[in-house]
Amino acid sequence: MADTYQGYQVTTANADLPITMEMVRTHLRLDDITSEDLVIQSYVQAAASYIEKMYGVALLTQTIKEYHAGFPADDNIGINLRISPVISITSVKYIDDNGAEQTWSNTLYTTGIVRQTAFVIPKHNQSWPKSQSLPNSVVIEYQAGFGDGPAFIPQPIKQAILLMVGDMDQNREDNVVRLPRASEMLLAGWFKFSA
Repeated sequence: MADTYQGYQVTTANADLPITMEMVRTHLRLDDITSEDLVIQSYVQAAASYIEKMYGVALLTQTIKEYHAGFPADDNIGINLRISPVISITSVKYIDDNGAEQTWSNTLYTTGIVRQTAFVIPKHNQSWPKSQSLPNSVVIEYQAGFGDGPAFIPQPIKQAILLMVGDMDQNREDNVVRLPRASEMLLAGWFKFSA
């Protein structure tokens, strides 16, 4: 696969939490206590953000714009998408040799998944379009995530978030960590490359 990757941006985020506050309260043994909810929500958001960046996953459905420095020179080489799981490709746009933005027709490319990594590649007997070889000259927009709510998040990821939140709640100051942590072991199956 080609290494044309330049970066990405979340253009439509999901504001929901990847686990319910009831799950967190139960894990922290707070039961019906809600006075700490704002602090706990910030812990959940911090843990989720760390997991998304470190493991290259979108927990809840979101829209991603991924930037590449041109297309691969070989039509048999695909472009790996950094964030998984990919739900659908919205568009593949590029800057042509004349400096004009073009949209590559979805009838000319196909997608697939290898080792939890989605990719885009020309269909059989098709070629990559001619684009400028400049930073961000190719923009692939797609939706990624496990789903629209906590019910869709895999249980190991939920458990890792709970462990991370518990650690943040127990240790409200920065602390020295022994490696590996249980949360890292639960997340190891999702590690591809950091986003």
